[in-house]
Amino acid sequence: MKLSLKAFPLAALACGLFLTSTGCGDETLPPETPTGPADVASLELPGTNYYPESLTSSADGTLYVGSLATGAVVKFAPRSTSPVDFIPAGTLKGVAGVLADDSTQTLYLCSVDLTSQTPSTVQSFELGTGAHKATYEFPTRAFCNDFAFDGQHNLYVADTYGSVFRLAHGTTTLRQWARDPLLAPSSQRGVGADGIAWDGQGNLYVGMFTDSRLVRIPINADGSAGTVTQLDVPGLTNPDGMRSLDANTLLAVESGGQLIKITVSGTTGTRVVLEDGLEEPTSVTVYKDQYWISEGQLSHLLNPASGPPTTPFKLQRALAP
Repeated sequence: MKLSLKAFPLAALACGLFLTSTGCGDETLPPETPTGPADVASLELPGTNYYPESLTSSADGTLYVGSLATGAVVKFAPRSTSPVDFIPAGTLKGVAGVLADDSTQTLYLCSVDLTSQTPSTVQSFELGTGAHKATYEFPTRAFCNDFAFDGQHNLYVADTYGSVFRLAHGTTTLRQWARDPLLAPSSQRGVGADGIAWDGQGNLYVGMFTDSRLVRIPINADGSAGTVTQLDVPGLTNPDGMRSLDANTLLAVESGGQLIKITVSGTTGTRVVLEDGLEEPTSVTVYKDQYWISEGQLSHLLNPASGPPTTPFKLQRALAP
């Protein structure tokens, strides 16, 4: 695996910086304030069946990671390498997309059931305490996959079956916002709308996992969905989690083991591999110059005949070029 590392500079603390009238020889220096994720190449997840599907980061650099297999969410506090239970295993059937909202101190997550016995829902929890806040039900059959906010703080939800749902800011009802054949998989057992990202201006980008496609959906002035357009991105292969870097640049993972950057121009996109050799990555989150990637290894969960996964499950770090 090729993952770039860069150590954080150690603070050069001179006695004179803390000089007082009594001298500094016996002074106790103030403790270091945590400022983001740990300075390590990887972070280990608990257990032998965590199977992370998505992760997100809050403004202080805390990482939240959901488990598709156990329904748990763990968090890594800033500068910590130890996962802490945020939502205990068994609380939910499984967790797909997760997204931290600092403005309301809320973690949104996709509660899913791989057996399809329980409908998907959107759940929200207090970032600080993990206390449950609300449940949002889908008006139609859906498989909740991932989230994105727009500039008006409307929440968009990618539905694997071929839709994007919207939770308008200040409301409590999920509504189908866009439904189009371009958002659906080409086969009954395929995965359609997966990763989703807002470009910071007026568009949403959605990746189709099974069919290796990327589409763009304009957000009209009245908030409705514009025409869904497929982009030509040569080489794109099974895109999963996705984040926007700027109006024309997307960061995404491909299940084959790549972290990629997609630069969009008109109806085409240029794909550049930033990191390779990852273990079936499922999602990526951005904190300052760090990219944290979840290695889901979901093929071993969905197809037990493929053998056991590599454990412990890990998050891998890469640095912005």
